[in-house]
Amino acid sequence: MHLRKTYRYASFAVTNEQLMRLLDSPLSWGLVGFFLGFGVGATAASVWPVAIGLLGYLVYLGLHGPARPGSETRLSATGPALLVTWMLGVVVRGWAF
Repeated sequence: MHLRKTYRYASFAVTNEQLMRLLDSPLSWGLVGFFLGFGVGATAASVWPVAIGLLGYLVYLGLHGPARPGSETRLSATGPALLVTWMLGVVVRGWAF
C-alpha cells in the first residue's frame, strides 16, 4: 500500500497579544539597535533612526497605559536597551572594521 505524505503549513497569524509581547520585549528593541549600530555605525544615518526610535518609545509608553506588575520591568527596559545595544553595535563595528 502506497502512503502519500501531505504537509500542511499553518497560516502565519499574529495576534494582538503576541504583537504586544514582542513590542514590550527589550530583546526585540535591542536587536534593532545592535544591527542599526553595527550596520551603519555612528553616522547621521544611524543617529536619526535611533532618535526616532526613542521618541517612538516615549509615545508607545504613553499609549500603553498604566504599568502592570507583570510587564512593567520589561516595558521600562525597552528604550534603554535600544540605546545601549546601538552603542554596542557601533563598538563591535569599530573592532571589526
